[in-house]
Order: sequence, then structure tokens, then C-alpha cells
Amino acid sequence: MKDHTIAANHRPPFEVLLDYCRDNQITHRSNIEVKLVAVSVNGAAALYELGLQVTPNDQVLQVTLEIPVAAAHEEMRPLVAEVVARANYRLIIGHFDLDMDNGRLRYRVGHVIGSASLSNETIMALIGMALEMADRYFPALMTVMFAGHTPSDAVYLSELTSDLNEQGEDAPRSCGESAAHRNLPMEKPGGAQREVPSTPHVKGAEDPDEKSRGDRSG
Repeated sequence: MKDHTIAANHRPPFEVLLDYCRDNQITHRSNIEVKLVAVSVNGAAALYELGLQVTPNDQVLQVTLEIPVAAAHEEMRPLVAEVVARANYRLIIGHFDLDMDNGRLRYRVGHVIGSASLSNETIMALIGMALEMADRYFPALMTVMFAGHTPSDAVYLSELTSDLNEQGEDAPRSCGESAAHRNLPMEKPGGAQREVPSTPHVKGAEDPDEKSRGDRSG
């Protein structure tokens, strides 16, 4: 009887994701086949593409945030890889990825859903965590690729600035409160969803030979 009660009260996590966006009037794109919701988010440092995807077995929610710069030139990638390694060393949850083949960057964090229902609070916290981590280390990536800073100095300054900003706030805040609702784009009344590909990414990020990408990358 207990198992039947749990099953009856368990909502599919992808439905929870869609309802979260609808209830909060968040502009989003969805792909039902791969259980993906994608949102373009204005962070404090950049415009990011955020993807929330439920695994086929409904056991894990993965949040992926694409960094809108790439190390297009191969000689720059070892330096960017060092930034990623130094940043990941301090992270308690989640991690940054660097694709050594094309230089694309992203931050990923996952949540094990298990037999429990996915909650709005969990969704908000994961979105906020991804935004805060991206905003914290985005300056380090930029200064290494475009200003000639060493990875150690760049990461140190990014973490120092972030720590000082947090100490200067009047009251502590959770990861979700920091960015999830404040920065997510709001949907216009009656706005329709759009279908998105299975892997969200920033437009143009897959073409490292594109001239505009080359000009922006280190």
C-alpha cells in the first residue's frame, strides 16, 4: 500500500519543470522527446544558455549552462584548461567542462531525483547555483583569453571579488534566491513554447573557424 501511495503522488519530473516555467511565466523552449527545457538567461557577467534535462529513467536532473566564449585557438586551450581545473578545485557541487576539441565551455550540476518528487525549490536552487558559478569565473576566463593574465592570478581575483561582494551584502542568500527568478526572462501573456534541439548551446558556438568567433576568442 505504501508503494502505491508513493507512485500515485509522484509527478513526472519533466512535467514539474514545465509547470515551474509556466507558473513563473518564464520564457522557455522545450523538447519533449529528450525531456529538455532551455532558457536564455541574463547573468551579471554575460548572457547564458541554460538547459535543464531529465534523464530517460527520470532519476536525475542535469542543469547545463553554456559559457558564451570559447577557446577557438588550440594554443589557448591549455591555459583555459588550467582556469577550469583551478575553478573546479574550489567547487563544492557541480563543475566546469572544457571541450579540448573545439574549445567550448560549460558549467554542469546534477540532482538525483530518485523516488522523491522534483520540487520547485530544487529547480530554483540549481539554476541559481549555475548562474552564480558562471558569473564568478567568467571574468577569469576573459582576462586569460584576452588580457594575458595567468590562470592562477585570474582565478584568484575572480574568487576574491566574489567573496568581497558576498561579504558586503546585508543578509545571506541562497543560491536560488540570488539569480533564479531575478534573471530568468519572463514570458509574455499567451506566449507559446518553441521546440529546441537536444543539446542547448549559444548560437555560433560550434564553429570555431567562423571569423567572428575567432575575433572574440583568445
